[in-house]
Amino acid sequence: MFTRHRPPMRAAVVGGRAYLAGKHKASKSDQRAADEANQDERISARSPAGSSASIDVDGAAADVGHLIGPEERLRIAMARQ
Repeated sequence: MFTRHRPPMRAAVVGGRAYLAGKHKASKSDQRAADEANQDERISARSPAGSSASIDVDGAAADVGHLIGPEERLRIAMARQ
């Protein structure tokens, strides 16, 4: 007796595509990890040992000039409507 060959063929195509998609994703992941490692090496080679960047957070946090008051907030909300 003859049987239908399309369902197994369809399964083979779907499985092949899934295999290729997984393989592509794995290679991209490996490439991304290698790029990050290379970037880390370049950053560590550029900065002297033991040095670190410092940010004056206290000075920036004390400045409240960027905040708006309730009246200004209401004016902006009414203008957006």
